Amino acid sequence: MRYNNGEEIRTTREGASPLNKGRKTTYAERIEIAQYHAQREISYRELAERFEVSYQQARNIVVKYREYGEVGLEDKRGKGKSEAQLTETDRLNREISMLKADKRKLEVENALLKKLEELERD
Repeated sequence: MRYNNGEEIRTTREGASPLNKGRKTTYAERIEIAQYHAQREISYRELAERFEVSYQQARNIVVKYREYGEVGLEDKRGKGKSEAQLTETDRLNREISMLKADKRKLEVENALLKKLEELERD
C-alpha cells in the first residue's frame, strides 16, 4: 500500500539493499573475490557488498574456488569438449549426430531435385 501511495519502502534489515542485482564479472575478478574471501574469511554478504556483486554470485564463486580451484572459475558456457576429453560414448554420439545431419541434408536435396524435375515436366 505504501508503494502505491508513493512512499519510500525500506528494508527490514539495516544496511541491506532491497534488490542487489548481480553483474558480469571477469575471470580475474572472480579469482580476486575468491582469494579475498580465503584470506579474510568474511561473510558472503560482506564479500558481495565489497565487490558489488549479488550474494549468490559471491557464494558460488567461493564454493567453486574451494572445490575446483582457479580452473573452476572459468566460464565454459558454449564451449564443447575437445576430442581428447571425449569418452568413447561421447565420440560415438557425436558421430551419430553428424551422420543424421548428413542424411537429413541428402533427403532435403533429393526432395528439392524431385520437385524441380516435377516443375520442369509441367
